[in-house]
Amino acid sequence: MPGYDGGVDERNAIIEATAGRGAAEHRAELAVHTASLEAVWARAGDVDWVRPVTFRDADLAATVFARRREAWIHMVDLDCGVRPDDWPEDLAVHAIALLLGRLPAGTRLRAEDVCHRWSAGDGQPGTVVTGGVRDLAAWLAGRTPGITPVAAEGLPALGPWPPHPAQRTDRG
Repeated sequence: MPGYDGGVDERNAIIEATAGRGAAEHRAELAVHTASLEAVWARAGDVDWVRPVTFRDADLAATVFARRREAWIHMVDLDCGVRPDDWPEDLAVHAIALLLGRLPAGTRLRAEDVCHRWSAGDGQPGTVVTGGVRDLAAWLAGRTPGITPVAAEGLPALGPWPPHPAQRTDRG
């Protein structure tokens, strides 16, 4: 079943219609949807976790990572006291891996606070962007990092979020 019966148009309409809600309303709605997801996950057996789902052409296990990623990123948007600096390191690493497709080919990322490096595209030499792992993830996610990453040539323009389907390697 698609995430939204009406596809991207329905998703965009829901976002627009609910954009004026306060944080408390968003948290209440999130709690309802989280309970529904957790009920499905609780019923899943070993064979179910590898069953395909329409979300990002992935499997059921990927929805756990997607929900976690979406909740953390959107907590920043809701201005409820969570900042990208609060994101767990493994979440930031996962988000970067998912969002590498937003970078021009040849762009390389280097996290200065942890031992992680990424390359976008074909590996041809290009811009090197450095920063903290959470700051790099926030920048790629279109959120304001605590400290803006830097590149000698200036930060490259980001493309759109990865389209569906994403590669199945986007879990982490």
